[in-house]
Amino acid sequence: QIRTRGHIQLEGLELRLAAVDTEEDQHLIHLDGGSINAKRCHFIVNPAGCCLVADSASQVVLTDCQLNAGAGCAIELNSDKTAKLRFEKCNFTGDVNFQIDVSERCELELQHCTMIAESRVLELFGDEDERNILLVVTATNSSFKSRGDLIAFEIDEDEYSDLSSPEVEQRLKWHGTRNKYTGPFATPE
Repeated sequence: QIRTRGHIQLEGLELRLAAVDTEEDQHLIHLDGGSINAKRCHFIVNPAGCCLVADSASQVVLTDCQLNAGAGCAIELNSDKTAKLRFEKCNFTGDVNFQIDVSERCELELQHCTMIAESRVLELFGDEDERNILLVVTATNSSFKSRGDLIAFEIDEDEYSDLSSPEVEQRLKWHGTRNKYTGPFATPE
């Protein structure tokens, strides 16, 4: 397990996490602020947990990485400031691929990525009073597959998965080009 408050750069590593005793330890990498840049890495969490937890991280950049979260979550972002996440040629598997809980603007860029989720690809959390939260997703040449929802947005314990609902439309902007969607959900393109 890796925990840092600064910038971390990883290249060509395979990191594994087996079952742990406490929920606090169920992640491979924990950023407490700072940023990460990883290339050609393989992150494996089994049977459940999170590959990367980014608390108040300013930037997450992964290129040509594999994130296998088992019954857990590949990426969890919790931030009270603007955050940028960029993934290129990455593969994600898990119950949920992304859990994002932000109170400021967040940009998620996906290029040539594959996301396979058991429950949903993206979970976005917010409070009723955080009407200005905006998640901007730019997806290009990526593949999304889920047995559940593409996106679930939870606002004060009310859940929305319809991309055309006003609650989702005011907080999520999806820009997609040449993507493939497989699952029981409406596609955003």
